[in-house]
Amino acid sequence: MGDISNVVGLLAEYIQNTIPIRLIHIPTKKLMGRDTMMSLVWPDVEQMVKDDHKVPTLKGFDQRTAIEDIIEKRMAYAILSHRWLDFGEVTFQDMATYSQNPESMPTGPGMRKLMSFCDKAEQQYGCEWAWADTCCIDKRSSAELDESIRSMYRWYLYSKVCLVYLSDTLDRSDMASDVWFTRGWTLQELLASSNMKFFNKNWEPILPDQPNDKSDSAFLDDVSRITEIPSLDLYRFSSSTDRIREKMVWASKRKTTRVEDVAYSLIGLFDVSLVIAYGEGRRAFYRLQRAIMEKTGSMDLFIWEGYPCKDHSMIAWGLDCFSQMDRSDEFTNLLVPMSGRTRLQSEETARTLVPRGGKTFEMTNSGLRMDLVLYDVNVVELLPPDDGLTRYRLEIKHFPEIIIEPGLADSLSTGHDSPDRLKIGIVDYERDDASGKPDTFRSALLKNDMDYFWWQNAIERHQARTGEYTTPVDHDIHKLHAEAEKCIIAARANRWYTAILLQPGRLRRDTWRKVSTHSIIQVKRPKRGWAKPATVYVV
Repeated sequence: MGDISNVVGLLAEYIQNTIPIRLIHIPTKKLMGRDTMMSLVWPDVEQMVKDDHKVPTLKGFDQRTAIEDIIEKRMAYAILSHRWLDFGEVTFQDMATYSQNPESMPTGPGMRKLMSFCDKAEQQYGCEWAWADTCCIDKRSSAELDESIRSMYRWYLYSKVCLVYLSDTLDRSDMASDVWFTRGWTLQELLASSNMKFFNKNWEPILPDQPNDKSDSAFLDDVSRITEIPSLDLYRFSSSTDRIREKMVWASKRKTTRVEDVAYSLIGLFDVSLVIAYGEGRRAFYRLQRAIMEKTGSMDLFIWEGYPCKDHSMIAWGLDCFSQMDRSDEFTNLLVPMSGRTRLQSEETARTLVPRGGKTFEMTNSGLRMDLVLYDVNVVELLPPDDGLTRYRLEIKHFPEIIIEPGLADSLSTGHDSPDRLKIGIVDYERDDASGKPDTFRSALLKNDMDYFWWQNAIERHQARTGEYTTPVDHDIHKLHAEAEKCIIAARANRWYTAILLQPGRLRRDTWRKVSTHSIIQVKRPKRGWAKPATVYVV
């Protein structure tokens, strides 16, 4: 069949790089490390490869893929997603002691949960291996803990099945109140796993006849309503640094016991790498945002409300800064096609056709270098308090007056922050429109691969939403495009854009500092289009 040593190498590579550091061997209920697993399964894998008559006929990459498929089947493992008990969970030390002395098996609610998980994995999914975060990580080893946290998203992704234990749920009707949906770590477990099975408090399946609950669209819709995560993401999620703000909003609805875990639990969702350093506190969330910045050019990371971290005025203090997101956008609504496309796809189309914000930004020794469309603040007026909180009214040329929500820093009243020194910077301006030539996006939109019927339907839906009825469009594609352009311009005029209030840096006059506000400043596009962007340094 070929070189057996190649099989040994592929098995070692798979065990060392794909599966968790330790797994529970379900038949013996013992923890096994990677070396022990290798010794145990190697004879079986060797025989399985020999028995597969197709393998000898394959060469190169095809043979490698066939052998890896065999290894994957032999090492298939189930993984547990659950809410930790306040006390009584089975620990690594408990399992290590049991491995040495079978008479010392722990008892209690944690052990009952673990045994039920293993039984379901073996009986219903044919798994010989299982992993649970309570007992499969030696937390005394900082190196092992670091690897486990940074690899956890992949471990859930590569599992054969993820069994979810809803300890507060009896049936589907009360699932929404289960604490599992409020925990930080379970977010990545929900999104990473492609095959999930939900069980209630009695270890009875929520969907009795469904082997993979993610295949049930009605159930996914229920979970979507609970989590406010689109069903398409629940069904198939891809980790990356796109849609930053939306993912932050998902995470903001959840809590973690350790403050550092707010950041560490999101490493997999954004596909970034962080060194794990418990004890650093909220600086972990700052480092997460810096890691995201290194992999993306999206301005979404800077659209938040509330207080900044102590290290930089443009970087959010915590997830609470992302807790709200207004998704209403008439331009995106216009691009929501009829059959076969989703709102998420339409949002991506909108971003692709008309990119928003500067092309790049970079953290430098002088501050965050970014391109913003700047406008001078002409008047700052202190308004009467609202429920005892300070408010300001800003007058800016080309825009209606802006009322800053309560919570604006009092530093506006100091001498060096006189109104003629304040500016607002538009963060997510449309890139093609930031040259003083409005509406140059037409050709990009109309050359997109959207056919006649797509545009006809889009126009009709826009007219129905806005009440702007016109003469019915005939089948002349040029007339249709002209009508589509009117709808696009109208929709674009009704978009909201994010602005930040800037004041001079405290130490260097050639830098700027974001003024924190308790609500995002939103403006509409000036009739003549955006001014030309300027490169600024924000500290």
